[in-house]
Amino acid sequence: MPLLDIQGLTHYFGGLKAVSDFNIKVQTGSIHGLIGPNGAGKTTVFNLITGLHVPTNGIVILDGENIKGKPSYYIARKGIARTFQNLKLFNKLSVRENIRVVKPGKYEHQAEEEQLISLFGLTKYADYRANDLPYGAQRRLEIARALSINPKLLLLDEPAAGMNPAEVDSLNELLKTIMSEFKITILLIEHQMRLVMRLCHELTVLNFGEVIAQGTPDDILKNPNVIEAYLGRGGINLRGKRARG
Repeated sequence: MPLLDIQGLTHYFGGLKAVSDFNIKVQTGSIHGLIGPNGAGKTTVFNLITGLHVPTNGIVILDGENIKGKPSYYIARKGIARTFQNLKLFNKLSVRENIRVVKPGKYEHQAEEEQLISLFGLTKYADYRANDLPYGAQRRLEIARALSINPKLLLLDEPAAGMNPAEVDSLNELLKTIMSEFKITILLIEHQMRLVMRLCHELTVLNFGEVIAQGTPDDILKNPNVIEAYLGRGGINLRGKRARG
């Protein structure tokens, strides 16, 4: 049984159908990529999974339980954590405080806190305010904070956005370490194909709110519908280069 099984997920904003009959199965222990051109509906899918929007139709099964329509706090307690396309940090709080804030009251897991700070290369920034960190460190802090709730499933929304190739390579290794250390499953939205093709076990491709392809990275590279969706709109192609025209 997959950890996450979504069937027929559909959502309207007014009369606009943002997501249409979306289906995905994310296997336990995998990194599953959700890709597609800008405006394809990827972040909307994350918002539907995590309770920020209530789906119009469909079901969202997490570890055997239908969590469709449940509030965000309930979904988080059941084991889903996420990051955001636009950073959502507590800018005036320190790195330590950002990690602690998800567990109100006296923090009783100092060893876990130190492990996260060290693992994400944040030790020298531990007492810095979040908005004083370099951009890459802010991205890492958001992931560390998400992991502090010990999730089963981690949703990452463009974690490599704004990173240079060296930083993308470092993130690739970090996510592999996270998988090993925390024994979690990852659903990843990303435009950096350099990261996606190296890291993901399986991909689902979304365009105009509809799934147009699913399969391994090698399968997706050869899929004509996917190639057209990227190149036909002047986006990046699947080997990470900017399309001409």
